[in-house]
Amino acid sequence: MRGGGQSGSFSSSTRSGSKNSPKCIRAVNSQLYKKEMSDQGMTWLLLLYTPMLKGTQNYESIIEEVANSLKGALKVGSIDCETKLSFCKDLGVYPCRAPKVLFIHTEQMTVVPW
Repeated sequence: MRGGGQSGSFSSSTRSGSKNSPKCIRAVNSQLYKKEMSDQGMTWLLLLYTPMLKGTQNYESIIEEVANSLKGALKVGSIDCETKLSFCKDLGVYPCRAPKVLFIHTEQMTVVPW
């Protein structure tokens, strides 16, 4: 697997605005997306949400469990579509009634049905 020498390949940063956000879910912006998903072909599971959506913490905990069980086989991140509206529109996905989960592998993006 490509990537730096980090154990587990996860960042310790959390997305801003969520007091209980899991530590392995990294805030993703367009620059990080281009660098690690488009250019390097890293496999990611992304949570797209807006702060007003109910159930976001449930999605976060499930994504964190998946990441922990796969022990670095993929990276996980989140995008706040309220503050990163143009980025979400560029991806062609916007969470309307519930958070959305994207699986991205070698530039192929799949919306995961929940």
